[in-house]
Amino acid sequence: MSTDKLTKANAKGNIYLSLTTFQEEEFIYSIGGKDFLEWGEDYFRFGTSFSLGGHNFYIGSRIKLNAEINVAHKLGELGTVASAHLKLDEFDSDKQAEGIIYLYRNGAYPKGVICWSENNAFSVLAVFDFFRI
Repeated sequence: MSTDKLTKANAKGNIYLSLTTFQEEEFIYSIGGKDFLEWGEDYFRFGTSFSLGGHNFYIGSRIKLNAEINVAHKLGELGTVASAHLKLDEFDSDKQAEGIIYLYRNGAYPKGVICWSENNAFSVLAVFDFFRI
């Protein structure tokens, strides 16, 4: 998502996902632990890849550390408050995703909800919560 220097966060987190492929397959998945939250100069990002139901999924997001809380932010291009992308299997689907993010807590240990989709990939509702370890 970016080529600037990233720092692995000293954080643990939980991400709960509800996924629907463009072929109407539905999956529920949760991720817990560390190593999927990183910080840049003025943003955090989390991303992960996993296999589920015979598919390979990738989710990635980038959100400004000081993004306003309790407001729905529209996902945009890099440099906006928040951006995200998704990839499914080998389809040409690694493009900018559309959707919204709602933060309950911003900063280095964020908590919130992202709802996003990408044509020819999948849609996802992700609830996330990160905390210092």
